[in-house]
Amino acid sequence: EAEKIAIESRHARIKDEVAVFRAESAFLQKKFDESLAYLSRIAEKGYRVHRLTGQIFFESGRSADAALYFERAALSAPNREAINLCLFDMAQSFFTSGSYDSCVAALSRIKDPGGDLVDRLNPFLADALQRAGRLKEAARQYDRLAAESSDSPTARRYRYFSALANFQANNFAQAAKTLDAFFGTLRRMEGPADA
Repeated sequence: EAEKIAIESRHARIKDEVAVFRAESAFLQKKFDESLAYLSRIAEKGYRVHRLTGQIFFESGRSADAALYFERAALSAPNREAINLCLFDMAQSFFTSGSYDSCVAALSRIKDPGGDLVDRLNPFLADALQRAGRLKEAARQYDRLAAESSDSPTARRYRYFSALANFQANNFAQAAKTLDAFFGTLRRMEGPADA
């Protein structure tokens, strides 16, 4: 009954809210074409519509289109946290489509990240820098991540990728030094050798 009233309403805002709700429901069921059809009926396209459109395009393998809509969502986002999430989503879209320099540029626009975005941002930036061929920057980013991670398995992963980036950048001395630290951590984990 309430949905019928909303659909028949002369208030565009109410109609739009129902269409967004239906589009989100269709998206969660992976009915992407249906979700896009609902979104196309919305008169005033703002943050929620652009972000959902970006998510639909990303999930359906249209990463370049997704990046465009995440950019639009960032421009109409209500606060810094929402802007940052859109920029991160845009960066993921660029990464997926192989546009690594654009990915790095989108990540660099993120300001004052909060919550779990901080934990995802820095490793993603290191990976994007490496894929973009900015190997010295990637190695430095991996080194910072390893230092912040102590001797955890995550730190070992970062040391390995730092060594790889240094090797690819023909910085062989630094690659060897980083590999020594990597293998030293592994030896400490194994404990003293049996005699």
